[in-house]
Amino acid sequence: MLFPTDAYELVHADPRLAGSSPNSIAQPQQAGAQLVPVKHYYGSQLPESEWPKTAPPFIVWVPGRDAFDANTPKGVKEIRGGRLIEIDSTERVQAGHTVHLFVARTKDLACYRAMYALLCRFRMAMRYALNTTANYRTDGGGFGGDSDLARYPNLLHYSLGIAPYVPVCDVPDLLAEVESVSIVSSRGIDPGEG
Repeated sequence: MLFPTDAYELVHADPRLAGSSPNSIAQPQQAGAQLVPVKHYYGSQLPESEWPKTAPPFIVWVPGRDAFDANTPKGVKEIRGGRLIEIDSTERVQAGHTVHLFVARTKDLACYRAMYALLCRFRMAMRYALNTTANYRTDGGGFGGDSDLARYPNLLHYSLGIAPYVPVCDVPDLLAEVESVSIVSSRGIDPGEG
């Protein structure tokens, strides 16, 4: 991972949330029935004013406050010019996010079971999409209570604090290849130069 959004994209694509995992069975008595794919949004892709109008289940990643440390920074391996190179990392960013999970609210306990199932799917997707729990931190989570009932009357909302670890590297543009250019003229580039 070179950017905090890489964690979002990796987790979003994980089969446990995409609904394509063979282990994602909707109900045990219906072997082979797949879970509904979970919609994902990052930052302003879905403004908070639209959350109450969005059909559940869905997840919104909201970037927040970051922390930095020099705790065992890892180099990043990239393929450049057909060669595998390692880019040095001086420190890492603990890219703070609040992840909001939503399911349909019911009058009974079914919505809490649905939320726990979604939370488990999300946590398993994070674990496997990011390769190991050593690549991120979880700060805890919880339900919003009465204020959420007023804001989201048809949704049960759970927020979870996470921080994927991202190395700080001297990589201004990963897609750019630096090539040497030979100057064949001694004339200046500026037309005003003589």
